[in-house]
Amino acid sequence: MTLPYKISQDKTTGYYLFRTAQGLFYKCVFKYATPRLSPILGVYDLEIYDFDFEMFDPTPGKRKKLDERISATLVELIKSFFSNPNRVLIYICDASDGRHLERHKLFENWHKDFLSHDLVRLPVDILMEDEENTFTTHGCVLIRNDFPHKDILQEQLIEKAEGILIEKYGE
Repeated sequence: MTLPYKISQDKTTGYYLFRTAQGLFYKCVFKYATPRLSPILGVYDLEIYDFDFEMFDPTPGKRKKLDERISATLVELIKSFFSNPNRVLIYICDASDGRHLERHKLFENWHKDFLSHDLVRLPVDILMEDEENTFTTHGCVLIRNDFPHKDILQEQLIEKAEGILIEKYGE
C-alpha cells in the first residue's frame, strides 16, 4: 500500500490534520455519539463515533492529480481508531453536492481493498428530504470482525439509523 501522509492531532479540538503534496488540507474527526443514542447501547459499553472529514483546497478550480496517499492516510487513521473491540464507527456520505453515491463507492472500495480483513462493513441507506427533494443518502457502520454485540447494534442502531439522522440533521 502507498505510504500515508503524516497526521497531526490538535489536542484542543480532537481534529486529525494532514496536508497533501498538492497543497490540500484535510481535517478528520471522530465524534463521540453514544450519549445521543439509545441508552441500551451504553449498557453494553459500546463506543459509537461519527466520522467526518473535509478537505480545504487553497487553489480551487485548479485540476488536481489523483493522490493515492490521501486514501492511504484515511485508511490508516480508521484502522488506528479500532483499538477496542466495542468501538463502532458511523459515517454518512455528504449529499449536499449530489456526490454521495461517489463517496459511498469510494468508502466501499477502501473497505474491500484495505479494511475487509479487519472490519465488517454494514451499509445503511437512509431516506432524507430537503425543501425540494426526497433522496436516499448512503452511509455505513464499521465494526471489528470480533465485535461482540452485533445483534444489539442491529436492533438499537442500524434499524433506527434513519430516525437518528433526521434528529441529528433535521428534517
